[in-house]
Amino acid sequence: MSVLYKLWNSPTFTQYGKFFVTLASALFLLPIVLITFNTIEISIWLLLSTSTMIASILSQRIQVTFIRVVSFAFGGANNYDPIVNHGEKRGNTGPNWIGIQDIYFTLGKTFIFVSFFTSFVIVVVLLFGINNMVTNLTNEYITIILIVGISTFFTQNYLKYNIFIMGFNEVALVNRWNILFGIVSILGSIIILSLNGNLLELIVWQMIIPMVSSLRDKWLFCYYLKQKNVDFNGKFDVKILKAVKDPLWKSIVVHISQMGMIQVSGIIMTINGDPAIVATYLFTIRIFTLLAEFSQVPINSIQPYFSRLRVEGNLVILSNIYKKRIFLTMLLFSLGIIFLYLSGNYILEIIKSNVVLPSNNILLIMGLLYGIERLNILYFGILASANQIIMYIENIFSSVITLFCFLIFKDLDILTVVIILWIPRILIYHIKPLKIAANSLQITTKHLLIYTFSPIILILIALIIDIYTKGTYL
Repeated sequence: MSVLYKLWNSPTFTQYGKFFVTLASALFLLPIVLITFNTIEISIWLLLSTSTMIASILSQRIQVTFIRVVSFAFGGANNYDPIVNHGEKRGNTGPNWIGIQDIYFTLGKTFIFVSFFTSFVIVVVLLFGINNMVTNLTNEYITIILIVGISTFFTQNYLKYNIFIMGFNEVALVNRWNILFGIVSILGSIIILSLNGNLLELIVWQMIIPMVSSLRDKWLFCYYLKQKNVDFNGKFDVKILKAVKDPLWKSIVVHISQMGMIQVSGIIMTINGDPAIVATYLFTIRIFTLLAEFSQVPINSIQPYFSRLRVEGNLVILSNIYKKRIFLTMLLFSLGIIFLYLSGNYILEIIKSNVVLPSNNILLIMGLLYGIERLNILYFGILASANQIIMYIENIFSSVITLFCFLIFKDLDILTVVIILWIPRILIYHIKPLKIAANSLQITTKHLLIYTFSPIILILIALIIDIYTKGTYL
């Protein structure tokens, strides 16, 4: 019984549950959509997720930044500036409820503007996107755009409640509810499609679920405060906005630089590459992304706890947890790459896929470089737990070099794209992220390197063995 209780309240276990529900949506719902709707309807349905991803970059970064600020206050801090002096103790034994109230009112007013901006962007993207795909905007398409815009405004405005619940380190609680709502969303969508429901009905259902989920977060937030006997009488505090200003805009720059370049590489390949090679590249990147998300759950599931340890000045526990979690993350990623190397194309052949993975050498090179990139992101995350965003200038510089190289090279194969995408960034970073991360944890660079980089050596060994046995590196 104690094991079940621990799993029930485990942020990592429940985060994996949430991940597999998301994966199930792709495995079960997507095939039905592909055989139910026509090409235009499928494109519109897929456009929804793309437009949402683009428009929510700002709100996502605000969410992450403010979760750390709430964690600071929950640890007792009344100073929410990034923690530059590592080891500094700002908190005490109890939450700073007065500060939390001020953060709530400040965040509430902020998200009104964020909601307007995000919903406006999504409506504009959908309006132009759908208009380019159809001859005329019928009432059905206009209704779809309006429903998505209204749902986006509502959910973005209520995102503040999720921020506070996560900042209170109630990650497992939120994950459990998200698993339930995810399953309900998938089952409802499948039922709608099985009853010959149209695109509008499917989208209405898929937009209602997040709105109800937002109301649920509000209820959980209010219930939590009621249990703590906390009444909210806070005020808007411009100092809080000043404290998050730098980490917010810097994190947006870094996020666009890191993830945006991967999207750009796919677009460049689509324009200049052979269709079969393009399909292989995009498919491989998608698999790598899923693998990275899966392997990074041990880190992502306890991010608020990291920030709380920061504000408590407890670097011993923080460094021990970070080392173990990064090791596990990179081990899972490396084993996943090796599994793809050994079995990926065999599995695709069995299911008669029209898309294949690249050659073994290229796959392992991609895995090695992608793994180093992920490891550097984890090093950045160590500083980000203190709301300190580093090396944003280097991110911008490496992105400019990458874009310049993409403009120079016209005939692009997968290996060339991979080298252009990751080599400049790795060379510019060098070991600086490692050194800064180790310094922030007050441990030696060598100690952190041994703990975190060792799993990636498995991919390097596999690459050397493959080259040696086949006598070629292409």
